[in-house]
Amino acid sequence: ELLADNRVDPTADGGSPLYVALNDGTKEVLMAVLQHQSMLLFERYYAVFRRAIELRRLDAVTMILADARFDPTQSGLAFLIIAFDEDSPEAFQALLDDGRVNPNSPPALKAACSFPGRSAFVKMLLADKRVNPAVVGNERLITAVNLSDAETVQLLLDDKRVSWAHIMYYD
Repeated sequence: ELLADNRVDPTADGGSPLYVALNDGTKEVLMAVLQHQSMLLFERYYAVFRRAIELRRLDAVTMILADARFDPTQSGLAFLIIAFDEDSPEAFQALLDDGRVNPNSPPALKAACSFPGRSAFVKMLLADKRVNPAVVGNERLITAVNLSDAETVQLLLDDKRVSWAHIMYYD
């Protein structure tokens, strides 16, 4: 009954009920808490979304993305970066699949190529038709080469949009 009362904010005190549901609750409990809250501020959604990714709760990530109050573009690529930072390719892919997130603004591929060992994320971005790895004179390829990330270099070279003929050289 309390959750149905519009005067009750289940996110008060740092979002405790939401965090408890996320940490310990079933999918059904989490869905009930998400559906019956009066207003969830962006800052709280950011923290809850990050926690869902940290806990590898893809069900929670999916529920949050399905909530009309949640706008994954509100803070640029913040949510893609969270998924990347937490090494969660599942959440990263869920964000790309959502369609509202534009991986080119600012370029997620540039960030992904800047961290060796993250080729799974590079592969997902290259599979997204909105991403062009050849922009800015193949800068992404140059970044990967400079970092000696052989797997990322190979992924970029295998992409037909990247050409050695159009590489900008840096001193």
